[in-house]
Amino acid sequence: MNGVADSAPYSASSEFYEALSGAPRLQQLQLVRDMLFQILELGHAPRVLDLGCGTGELFKAWGAESICSTSVGVDLSPDMVTKARSDLPTLSFDIGDIRTFTDPDQFDIITCAGNPLNYLAPKEL
Repeated sequence: MNGVADSAPYSASSEFYEALSGAPRLQQLQLVRDMLFQILELGHAPRVLDLGCGTGELFKAWGAESICSTSVGVDLSPDMVTKARSDLPTLSFDIGDIRTFTDPDQFDIITCAGNPLNYLAPKEL
């Protein structure tokens, strides 16, 4: 990225994003959930932040509405966030740039599971 965030590429695919990834992606996300929960041995419902959350796919696969105490998604695309809010109305989704996130201490798990990292320059990672 050149320092200027552009959400247009994501907005165009917001309606079809999950259909393109399909069942194998959901299974991968569920496996990640199971591994994280086992490794972290959390004795409480975790507070989860998903950076570059898209349409909330990770939270859907995880069943976040029932297993997480806090679920927050951040994405650059207003259209992706709108879809996530529509599909998961009890969770919190914000429009934002993952490069500006600065408060990791309020979460037990922070994910960035997918394409967002592909759009960052090496120094931004």
